[in-house]
Amino acid sequence: DDEDPSSHGKNQRMGIIWRALEMCASKGSAQDQEQLIHALMRGYASTAASRDSNDDKEGSRRKKRSKAKGLSVEDCIPLLLGLTPSKTDDLQEYSSADRLTIDAAGARALYHIFHFTQRLRSEWVNGFVKLYCQSDLVKIANDGLASRCIMDALLEGPAKSTSSRLLLPKLSGRLSFLAAERVGHHVVLKLFKALPSIEDQATMSAELSQSLNRLGSNAMGRTVMTSCVVKEYLEGEATWKEALSKMKEKDNWLKEIMGEDEEAEDGGKGKKRKRKKVKSKDEMKHEDIQSKKKTKKKMEVEQCHNFLT
Repeated sequence: DDEDPSSHGKNQRMGIIWRALEMCASKGSAQDQEQLIHALMRGYASTAASRDSNDDKEGSRRKKRSKAKGLSVEDCIPLLLGLTPSKTDDLQEYSSADRLTIDAAGARALYHIFHFTQRLRSEWVNGFVKLYCQSDLVKIANDGLASRCIMDALLEGPAKSTSSRLLLPKLSGRLSFLAAERVGHHVVLKLFKALPSIEDQATMSAELSQSLNRLGSNAMGRTVMTSCVVKEYLEGEATWKEALSKMKEKDNWLKEIMGEDEEAEDGGKGKKRKRKKVKSKDEMKHEDIQSKKKTKKKMEVEQCHNFLT
């Protein structure tokens, strides 16, 4: 098989990997997750060693150690996504119409890795944010597939508090650009909600408040202005905190409702709403007759019992 597993979009077998990672994330134990991650890292180390045609003996010993231990997280992520980190942070030539080339199966695999246990996922979360510069992260946030698989896993998954704190300074200065984009504005909204501290949310509202004209130019930007309480920030700290508090109360109320539904689905004993079946006239008439018969029979039994006693 001459297929290169790291080729962009041509990996026909990565689907097996991301399906296995999906099963480990949802039903597997921490030991299963760890074994699969180590197997993935050793597999990439083996692929990298096979491409290296250096015959130096000392180099061969280094390759064997690398193959046994596996590649580092920073080396695995670009191979997994098929996305080489940029060396510069220049966004002048970037257009929202440009399409990001990324391995779909690899992005889905990374999505499930971000949902592993805290001990296993933390290195991948930190490594991903550290590896890619601002220009790469903006492109990922503004791409449909990459945003759905990577940014959603970071900002809505179990590592959202850590991820949001890491992403905020990296995306600072480009939030207004993303806020006015069809795909990117979803990342801005999720980033604001995922931030754990009110100080970080104030920093984000302050940056967005500097670009009111841009945000007000389209529906996406206006949505961000409302959800990130940007106008209220300009009215003062008290007004901003009050608006933010009301928004959090509404979100908590919705989460409580959703939480009850989730418990019902997981446990299988929760209350579930069922549609009432609309009965026809004949069915209603039949039930009425049966009810009268039962009532009459019950009365006869009671009369018989009273007579015998």
